[in-house]
Amino acid sequence: MRRVIVMMTVLIMLVLVVAQANADSRCTANCGPGCLSEKKSSNLLYLLCSDLCTLKCIKSPTDSVYSCTSDCAHSIRIFSEEDKGGDKLAAYVKDYVEDCYNNCNKKNN
Repeated sequence: MRRVIVMMTVLIMLVLVVAQANADSRCTANCGPGCLSEKKSSNLLYLLCSDLCTLKCIKSPTDSVYSCTSDCAHSIRIFSEEDKGGDKLAAYVKDYVEDCYNNCNKKNN
């Protein structure tokens, strides 16, 4: 009987993990389309919007941490023309948003 209870507990935990992963996937799948209006303005604003949305889906920060992160992320500066292109910019923005989140999270916890 004990074995059955343990197996059921593990199964339920597995189902909950999969359900959360699916919810995160659905949330992040909406980030790109939800930020398309920003893309009309600039690729940088689109990347910021998309990365902040993804962060909100995956890490579920408090309102104060998210606000701090967003403010920090929107202070990003691109220093050279070569930094404004493609994958290099996307990686830079993603790292910048992550750094902002980590700093804000430390300050607020």
